[in-house]
Amino acid sequence: MAMAPQTASDILLLTAPAFGIIANVTAQFLLVRAARLKLLTSIVGGFFVGALLTAALMSIAFVESPTTALDALALAIVVMVIYNAAGFSHFCFVNLGETSLRIRILQMVMEAPQGLDLSEILDAYNDQHLIAIRLRRIADNGQARLSNGIFYPRRSLLFAASTILELLKRPLYGRPRQASGYRG
Repeated sequence: MAMAPQTASDILLLTAPAFGIIANVTAQFLLVRAARLKLLTSIVGGFFVGALLTAALMSIAFVESPTTALDALALAIVVMVIYNAAGFSHFCFVNLGETSLRIRILQMVMEAPQGLDLSEILDAYNDQHLIAIRLRRIADNGQARLSNGIFYPRRSLLFAASTILELLKRPLYGRPRQASGYRG
């Protein structure tokens, strides 16, 4: 059984997710650097820019080489799943660089050619200091409301993501574990 030669529309469908992720990364970089948006906002914005480009390229491919509605739907789903996987990988990569304590400690050590002893590293990264930084970011980013020293939930993208992750974890882990001292 001989395979049909690839057409320009086939190649466009194959490369649409790659062009989409390139647009995603570029837009995210421009949004965080040039537009000075917050990191999470720039990641979401970049993701949507890439998704729009991927959808536009798919549309061009479908116009250039008309196909049945069912085939077009199946191809569109596959292409978008691939783009979404690439977009999620980009998010994980950026998140790793921003939140990984090991990476930040290694950067700190690399910036100190004379070396650092354990007490210097622990002074920079003690638990209370890290928690205070995270809590300040949560309040500054509007992800929770701080009133009279008490944090209250606020609807936000991160809150929605947290809720979705919690719902996904329940089938795997059962009831959620509560942090010690939690009054809720």
